[in-house]
Amino acid sequence: PRGGWRALVTPRLALACGVAALTYFTTIGLTMQSALVAADRFDLDPGSRGLVVAVFGAAGLAAGGLVGRQQDRVGVRLVGVLGAAALGAGAVVAGVAPVLPVLVVALALSGVAGLAGRVTVNSLAVRSAPGNRGGAASVMLACQFLGGALVFAFLAILLAYVTREVFN
Repeated sequence: PRGGWRALVTPRLALACGVAALTYFTTIGLTMQSALVAADRFDLDPGSRGLVVAVFGAAGLAAGGLVGRQQDRVGVRLVGVLGAAALGAGAVVAGVAPVLPVLVVALALSGVAGLAGRVTVNSLAVRSAPGNRGGAASVMLACQFLGGALVFAFLAILLAYVTREVFN
């Protein structure tokens, strides 16, 4: 049937799923890294760390209309590529932020960039399978959340490696 699972087996949906997983891996990793930087480098208490990390989401929320208009104006792919580059740059800057305002600005810009990535993969996913748009969105979201979950697996492996190196 037109709307069955076979409509979901497309290279474009596979690309959208891969980008969704990588984008969410980066956004979850960035927010975790930023909370740790806020604690270790700037000695912030848990409530203050939460406010700093919340800047990521607030900036994305505030920029939603702008990102959507830009996607309509210049295209899905360009917004996605620029968003991915800005998200990667934001993650690097947040990790080396010498002062708290730099961390906050990196998080804000990354929040907008992360939103651009999510808007892009949503658009690409539903366009990739016209016969099963809902299924395509569901598969892409599952891959997105898998990317977020992989952050914790990566950190567990990294912690085990670091612990072994330090204590052996």
